[in-house]
Amino acid sequence: MPLSLEDRFVVTLLVWWNAIVDIFRTLHQVPSLDEDGYCVLESGLDAVPRTTLSVLPPHYMILPKVHTNRGGSNPFYWRSSTFFKRTVHPTYLAVHYEHPGPALSVSKGSHLGWQMSLPTQLNVQQNSLVLMNSGLLKAHIDTAPQTTVRFLAVHQHDNYLFDQQENTESVYIPSLTCTAPILEILSYLVAVPVQGIATLVWTVGQFVKEKLN
Repeated sequence: MPLSLEDRFVVTLLVWWNAIVDIFRTLHQVPSLDEDGYCVLESGLDAVPRTTLSVLPPHYMILPKVHTNRGGSNPFYWRSSTFFKRTVHPTYLAVHYEHPGPALSVSKGSHLGWQMSLPTQLNVQQNSLVLMNSGLLKAHIDTAPQTTVRFLAVHQHDNYLFDQQENTESVYIPSLTCTAPILEILSYLVAVPVQGIATLVWTVGQFVKEKLN
């Protein structure tokens, strides 16, 4: 028996209502390091190594080299990939924020593949620590001056691949307010296909190399 006009209206309304509820439920979920690619923690600067290792699997270590950035960061989307360092295990970037406010724009789940998703803005409190998979597509938000300290967590098996030199520091001069959104959009559209092509080329190159040998 076909549904009446009123019944179809009620069904449509319920479908839309459930979709809206699902969206709000997703927005309020605590981000997962495994599924979303990042999590937000609370930690003083001195406790960052201990806090980071407490949520990572066993046999991870914090590299002695850290990078301090004063005055904000470039508003470009980027991510590290195994194209440059062929690690066996995932690597993680821990960023400590000294001041509250907008911090990062991330593409949830982008560490699991080369797909794109709508960016999510992360707002932090004082002494917040954002721990993320290095493969996560992310961009620092170019707003008020911010001081960040970056740590890199790697598996002990992959330690030999990374630079162990002394700490570094940089000072960033914020770009014009009108250009920052343009730079973010362009870098977001370019980041995924360029790195995807680079990974494909590397894979083909390795295959050819093995065949020639």
